[in-house]
Amino acid sequence: MTAPDAYAAALDALDIAMAEYDVDLRVVRWNRTFERFFPEHAGVIEAGEPYADNLHRFYRARLDASDLLQIDRLVAEGVQRHLQQSAPFEFTHHGRVLRVASVPLPRGGRVRMWREAAHRERASKSEGPPAFDALDKIADGCCILDSNDRIIAANSRFRQLYDVADEEVIVGETLAGLVARSWGPASLSAALSAAIRNSLRYDSAPFLVELPGDRWRRVVNRHADQDHSYLVHSDVTASRRRERELQQLADRDSLTGLANRRAFDEAFAREREASLLLIDADHFKSVNDAFGHLVGDDCLRRIASILQIEAAAEGGLAARIGGEEFAVLLGVRPLAQVVVLAERIREAIHVSSTLPQLSVSIGVAMGPVAMLREDADRALYRAKTIGRNRVEVHDRLAKAS
Repeated sequence: MTAPDAYAAALDALDIAMAEYDVDLRVVRWNRTFERFFPEHAGVIEAGEPYADNLHRFYRARLDASDLLQIDRLVAEGVQRHLQQSAPFEFTHHGRVLRVASVPLPRGGRVRMWREAAHRERASKSEGPPAFDALDKIADGCCILDSNDRIIAANSRFRQLYDVADEEVIVGETLAGLVARSWGPASLSAALSAAIRNSLRYDSAPFLVELPGDRWRRVVNRHADQDHSYLVHSDVTASRRRERELQQLADRDSLTGLANRRAFDEAFAREREASLLLIDADHFKSVNDAFGHLVGDDCLRRIASILQIEAAAEGGLAARIGGEEFAVLLGVRPLAQVVVLAERIREAIHVSSTLPQLSVSIGVAMGPVAMLREDADRALYRAKTIGRNRVEVHDRLAKAS
């Protein structure tokens, strides 16, 4: 028996489930207890399977039919929870209360371990109801839910956080109902309700609730006993906005406001097939030499503005990937449509410039991303070599058309 097999067997003996995932979030190994705790995986899970596929199977086993429309979002949230988890939390699955930990491995990847939590004894009648009077002594928002996730008490700060008037009766309401009501349109209610109901299943795992006006609440759920949960709510709007500003700074080119090389590379890596335009400003060095860097920077901003407008109209991403190099990434389109877009960009830049020297050359490629950049770069090189201020399509596409 190998060391990893012995490790899995030892955990089986302790009634602990385990599953190991590599740095690419693919399954490496698991034990028998894992299949017992999660019977939907038994006989189906395979080494190399993405963690997201695990989650799809997991959620199909536990979601109502009406909630299945939200499965892709729940899977994405589950992947992030796996990557970011720093403390154990609990949830219920197939009648078991499971406590799960996720631990990073030295070589990369993570191992997840589950054990069945000791059943919490129901509070005896002699203990009386929860201490409702103490809620208003808590600085954060707080509410208590019954076993059906309905509010049985809340403090004044909770009402402030969720725009509930002091005189409004909310006993019997659900948190999902309050949040969905604040958004108004019924079309949002199903998605919000499913997300919140799912998050409430995890003991001590924080989750975020978005409210209209770009407001955010952080919620931590503690299962006090079989009948009650205590939810603590805090206003994290300022920190969320700051995080977004920092993310935008990290993802945006400071001169043009377009996506930068890092953001482009991340978007490109998510695609399997795509259409790609590589754009290079012609004679840009001569513009800088003749008119100075301020004029050169203005030319780059002018190019970026046109790319942003055209890319947005096509649902694509415009990025500055080098000094005078730009890219537009699109989904798969008919070749003729992509060429028309490229010509429209080239013409708009040429006509808008007050400098006769400024024009762009564009290389077009489409297909699987494995060779897409190289194909577009070859087409761009040909456009520059033939005479600039032109659009060239990669040879393979040109012959096919």
